[in-house]
Amino acid sequence: MNLRYGLQAKFLGMMGLALLVVLALMVLLWSRQERMQHAVEGVTRETMDAMESGGLRRRGEGVALQLAESLANPLYYFDLDAVGVLGRATLRQPGTSYVIVYDGDGNVLHDGSEEIPSYGKRMDDAMAYEVIAARALHTQWSDKAMDVSVPILIGDQRIGGVRIGFDLLEARRHQDSAIADLRGRLSEIGRRQLTWVGLLSVALLGLGHTPASFNTADLVYKEIDLIASRAYTPATWRRLPALLAAQHSLLARLATHRLPLAKAAEGIELMKARKGLKILFTPEWAQ
Repeated sequence: MNLRYGLQAKFLGMMGLALLVVLALMVLLWSRQERMQHAVEGVTRETMDAMESGGLRRRGEGVALQLAESLANPLYYFDLDAVGVLGRATLRQPGTSYVIVYDGDGNVLHDGSEEIPSYGKRMDDAMAYEVIAARALHTQWSDKAMDVSVPILIGDQRIGGVRIGFDLLEARRHQDSAIADLRGRLSEIGRRQLTWVGLLSVALLGLGHTPASFNTADLVYKEIDLIASRAYTPATWRRLPALLAAQHSLLARLATHRLPLAKAAEGIELMKARKGLKILFTPEWAQ
């Protein structure tokens, strides 16, 4: 039997096609899962940014307002020791990068350190201009820090101000750690889903409608063609009246025995002995 057109080739071809379909399905699922994972990470990061920036801003502005109120008297009396104590206490808080107390002209009076190396120097960083010009609570953002400044007033007189920097890099590190943990969890869930899809696909490839009662390997190795068909179709019944009319004499010879229904046992014995092809039983009322 020609292997090219035999059952073995057909079987292997069908299995190969089914395997390609399963692999394509798994690649599609993997690609879709990757896109969904990136979308989830993006939405999560945006949500965390909004929550952290909002929370950090509320906390930072609250700390700055409270510190400005506490610095009013020490700054008015030029008590740098008291200013330093308050500045260092604020600087020790988690996430605080710097604390700068300045006079009405924008010159540094204290930076929370013991030596105050920047004392008397005018603030000249990128955000300093808006800090010096601000007449109320003012918040600015850079890539590395959130800067909150508050003018210090005695009555209506502005005697200076305070600015506090809050570290954004530390917050981003915590955010990146949380996103990495989320990514790992999503990847694990995706791997489990793909494993179940793969197992289900393999099971479906080997699933038949009914259990086989013969060794299916023989069909492949012996190149046996197994053709399934129904005994009768609607077309068969439509052709039957014309066939009976045209081949009556020929079809009549198919019935080798005609027995009364009372001799059914005898007819069965004839069939067992292979002495009859078709046996017609006629009931007594039809004789």
